[in-house]
Amino acid sequence: MPSSKRNLGEHALMKRRGSKLGVKRFFQEQLSGEEALTFTTAKRLFDLAEELLIVQPWQALADTELILVKDPQLGGFCFCSVLGQLGEIFAVHAYRGMQSYCLFKKMAAGVPIDIGEFFGEQHSLTLEFLTPGKLSPADRDLALALGHPLKKGTMVPQFRAGRPGYRPWYPTEGEGKVLALCVESVLAFCEYAADNPEFDSWQYEDVYPKVVWTSKKFFRVENDLVRETAPPPDPAPLDQDRLEKLCRGDYPLRGIIEVDQFYSGAPVGEKNQRKACLRVVMSVDAETRFLYTVEALEPVRSLGEVLVEGVLQTIERGRFVPAEVRVKQERYRLLLLALKERFGFELRVSENLPALDFAKEHLQRTLGDPGKI
Repeated sequence: MPSSKRNLGEHALMKRRGSKLGVKRFFQEQLSGEEALTFTTAKRLFDLAEELLIVQPWQALADTELILVKDPQLGGFCFCSVLGQLGEIFAVHAYRGMQSYCLFKKMAAGVPIDIGEFFGEQHSLTLEFLTPGKLSPADRDLALALGHPLKKGTMVPQFRAGRPGYRPWYPTEGEGKVLALCVESVLAFCEYAADNPEFDSWQYEDVYPKVVWTSKKFFRVENDLVRETAPPPDPAPLDQDRLEKLCRGDYPLRGIIEVDQFYSGAPVGEKNQRKACLRVVMSVDAETRFLYTVEALEPVRSLGEVLVEGVLQTIERGRFVPAEVRVKQERYRLLLLALKERFGFELRVSENLPALDFAKEHLQRTLGDPGKI
């Protein structure tokens, strides 16, 4: 069980060493072009981590007992989960936004999820306690600057931020501030729960305690019902010149293609770069299993752009317009409606895309995809 053995006053004196050494920001090499974590925010996170070790919220909270707080950076909520009851991982993990909350609900319900799907949909912030040997050099530099001895057997906080389509990475200044708010909200709820044992949380499905900060020092706790909603469609801007060229081709209307997109769990990126998850769009002939399109795209591309690219590349390479396009989700169908109207093909939702799933499974094996969580 993690514990804090060091005197708080001594720890505060040791932390001042970082400012004396002139340390102003952390993770600058890993966050090129972004605002790196400041000494002030890093110190706040370290102070909160020390308080977590004292309070040990994992003694009372399960990882499914979420605590809500308003996300000041993105809007919506951060859904804060405390990990540690099983005695293996000790952390505060915050799911940011409705898409990440829907992902949490799938995992809590035991739905099998590919590692690529998890990293593709998650938007998260994490404070996790690790032993010194598991830290990266940049994490060690931060811990030393803030006075941690990094002795064998001690627990050290590590801070990470996950963005959709990317592996967790070092937090920026803005992400660090939101993570600090999430941890502070967990501690605030623990304080409130200790003083108000009659407060009834998590009695009903999708009802969670919400911490509302009225000032820097004062807060209140109230229950809030979260209505799980699908993310709104993000239609792609269409290249009209490209569409006109394809329409002038006067291609025949034939065949059925299956279209899908997915993330691979295999990370891609240089040593000090944020590691992306390879994002793939595929289109396959439903009857012959002929693979018309397999294209790797950047994670920052919208879902609508990715699906549109899959259909347009099929038309360009196959020199035909599919009579029917099949996708797995209604949301995908909505994103392709503009192309359906332009080219006149049928557009259907089908839970099973056997030809595409066969090609996808083969590609994932080739890429060394880790598989399901």
